[in-house]
Amino acid sequence: FGLSAKFEKRWNGERFIPSFFGPLYERDRELDPFEFPGQSTILALDNAPKTEGYFGQLAGHIINKIRLIGNFQRLSGVAQSGQLHLEALAPDLIPRFELSAFYDKRGIDTIKDLRTLDNQSLAVVDVGYRLNFFLVLSTRYLWYWEKEVDEFGNVQYRPVERIEPRLSFSYRF
Repeated sequence: FGLSAKFEKRWNGERFIPSFFGPLYERDRELDPFEFPGQSTILALDNAPKTEGYFGQLAGHIINKIRLIGNFQRLSGVAQSGQLHLEALAPDLIPRFELSAFYDKRGIDTIKDLRTLDNQSLAVVDVGYRLNFFLVLSTRYLWYWEKEVDEFGNVQYRPVERIEPRLSFSYRF
């Protein structure tokens, strides 16, 4: 068993957004036109001010076969800037199989936000089978939520589940 911890104070320059190209990037690269009229993700980067904040991480392993990682970051003085990342990896627990799962949540302001599933949440599970030294055949299961606004302005979040087959070139160093 092993455990490590990290805590950082971060200073970010202008036109930089921490974790911008993170797990939710594919979903966010086209901003919701109702929430961000006339803006693109590139415009969001161009207008990003200097910020500072904190980052903390706990990581560990079990018998050098299962790796667990959890981290949280937040910008000082910026509401709903908290981001949580939880990850479990087991690349060689079962011969020829690669297992991984993660959960990401953005827009965290209070403890209640941690357990709220909304359009700021994403869960992913990957199961891969190593065909040979270079190729991995895998299935990725994604679970996320889309925001829906009805004709009366009521907001609801609809879960979306997606399965993606993949064939990847992979080389371990």
